Amino acid sequence: YVPRRGLVMISFIASSARCAPPRIFLSTRVRRASSAHTSTPHEANSAALVRLNKNSFELEKTISLSESTGQDLAISSDKSNLFFMADGKVYRLSINANNAPENSFIENEDLAVAYALGVDPSTGNIWIGDAFNFTSDGKAFVYNAQGEFLKEVNTGINPTAFVFK
Repeated sequence: YVPRRGLVMISFIASSARCAPPRIFLSTRVRRASSAHTSTPHEANSAALVRLNKNSFELEKTISLSESTGQDLAISSDKSNLFFMADGKVYRLSINANNAPENSFIENEDLAVAYALGVDPSTGNIWIGDAFNFTSDGKAFVYNAQGEFLKEVNTGINPTAFVFK
């Protein structure tokens, strides 16, 4: 579904073939150009995780998320959990979940503007990029797979993505 006069942002993750059945996860966020076509604030700016079957592309599940969910979506190194950001917090969701998590997984009071999210596939460490004020150098906060703070790394302006080798 693409709303009239709107924008759909999609993040994509495919789960491992070890999952039964293999799945594709899409993080969608709809922003309408005008709220004149909507009846509630949620309709004007809604977010959801959509789970599709990798083989048939049939819709398996839609999980509604917070209105303030970011567009980054990451998967744990063992492919069992998804991570997403909302309200400056990181949430963890099992790939088999049927509902959005009620509690955050990582909260960082020093985080000014949560702008990027990534998981190192070799270590399982979770990286959060902080754009700070969009004109100064930002930071990356690193947590282990259990959500415990490990370190803070200075970055350039607006850390927007993480690439791991």
